[in-house]
Amino acid sequence: MEAVRDLKWKLVLRAAAAETAAKVKDGARGTSAPQLFNLKTDIGESSNVAARHPEIVTRLEQLGAKIKNELGADNLGPGCRPIGKVNNAQPLIGFDNKVRPGFEPK
Repeated sequence: MEAVRDLKWKLVLRAAAAETAAKVKDGARGTSAPQLFNLKTDIGESSNVAARHPEIVTRLEQLGAKIKNELGADNLGPGCRPIGKVNNAQPLIGFDNKVRPGFEPK
């Protein structure tokens, strides 16, 4: 995951920040520090305002961690089934474009 967005705010997370640092005018050039952009006033993401809004950076980092956990980016997230645990896995819709018996919409 590279970024988290909440309304007008977009936080480019630490891992992706180094890649995008070259285009940023203010602060954090060439660093892996998170970068915060106000998309309402800076749609081109040219001014990093993370230093001016540390509370928003913290909130969006926490939100990003929660999302990453839910998605199972590093480990198996909640609601994800382990790989290879389905016996005789088959598609719900066959090549004939028919829904497999027992899985028809109700």
